[in-house]
Amino acid sequence: DPMQRTALHEAAKAGAAVAVKFCLSRGAESSPCDAWELSPLDEAVRGCHNEVRTLLLEAGARLGSVKTAASQLFAAIASADRPLVESILSAGCPVNVLDDDNRTPLHHAAAKGDVSILDCLISSGAKLDPLDNFGLTPLGEAARHSSRTGHNRIRDRLVAAGADDSPADARKTHKFLGVMTLLQIIFI
Repeated sequence: DPMQRTALHEAAKAGAAVAVKFCLSRGAESSPCDAWELSPLDEAVRGCHNEVRTLLLEAGARLGSVKTAASQLFAAIASADRPLVESILSAGCPVNVLDDDNRTPLHHAAAKGDVSILDCLISSGAKLDPLDNFGLTPLGEAARHSSRTGHNRIRDRLVAAGADDSPADARKTHKFLGVMTLLQIIFI
């Protein structure tokens, strides 16, 4: 196959546990990567095929690449798909993986305002106070979210989990929000 796809890739993508068992029993490599750096485990995770994911993990399968898994994780957060977030994390994607702006999944969940995914990330060991390229922590992102919606549930969850709510961090967030407000006034 020119795309370097294997029968195990296709079986995992289809969620066909019997076919996955067959391929593995015949000695199929558990983690071959295709041309897009996807492994059969990536396919099982994307499809939320939990039985297949478990079979592959038991066979020692790995995700194709952290970059691909991270992209899937950020997309799952954006679409508020908690089962997919859980599946990606359980397959081995680092909970503190960074995007191009040094934002973590927790930053994204706080920006989205998704309490369920936020709780999932915190319980999976997400760092509570990492700074992104804009100088914001997830708590700062929660302040941005609450300025748009008037809700502070995200902030409350982060503080309850131990996020740093010191005045220095709050000043940075307020300064950032002031600049963003000014820019919105200028450009709108």
